Formats: sequence, structure tokens, C-alpha cells
Amino acid sequence: LRKRSLIPVVTDCLTNDPKAVVRECAALSGLHDVFMVMIDCAFAFRLPRVSAGWVEAYDIESGASRVFSSEEVEEFERTVESWQDESVEFGRECGLDVVRVKPGEEHQALAVFLNSRRAQKR
Repeated sequence: LRKRSLIPVVTDCLTNDPKAVVRECAALSGLHDVFMVMIDCAFAFRLPRVSAGWVEAYDIESGASRVFSSEEVEEFERTVESWQDESVEFGRECGLDVVRVKPGEEHQALAVFLNSRRAQKR
């Protein structure tokens, strides 16, 4: 038997189709030992309160600009958090091991996760 490769997938799942990313990872898990490390980045969307009006934002990855209402800007962090929650849940539903890491807690979260995972695999 061929030894299965250990493949950690590090992602924030902030794509147009995060379920497609999770499905691809789950498909790999049949041949390899795949787990997801979800980088919790909701904090990056915690923006200062904006006065009434509109805000134009530029997405450096896509090159697109978009105008947001001040109400939408205030919801960014909660929207990203919810999106990532759904991605973690979907990953687990697809049979993947998923660890969510928050800034400043990366080492601790990964150590606990990997130790627990190693004990389960024995």
C-alpha cells in the first residue's frame, strides 16, 4: 500500500464559491490525509463606524470596485464570520477535519488540534 500524504489546506474560504474549495479538499481525502486550517479573518473586516452615506471599496485580488452603504459596512465582520462558520460546518459535513485559528492563538489551536488528531488516527 502506498503511504498517504498529509495535506493541510490553509484557507480563509473567502471566495465566490467556498463550498467548491471544500468539495475539492474532500475529494482529495480519499487518496490523502487532508485537513483544513481555517484562518479566522473576520477581525480584518471590523471597520470604523462610517457616517451615513456610501463607501467605495476596491478589491485588490479581483480588481473590482463596489459601493457599499454605511449599514453594509457595519455588517462586514458579522457577514465574514457567518460565511466562515458555514464553511467550517460544510467541511465537517464533508468528512474533513477542520481547525479554526484566530490571530494570536494559532500555535495553541494547531498544537491541540494536531495532538488530538494524532491520538484519533492511532
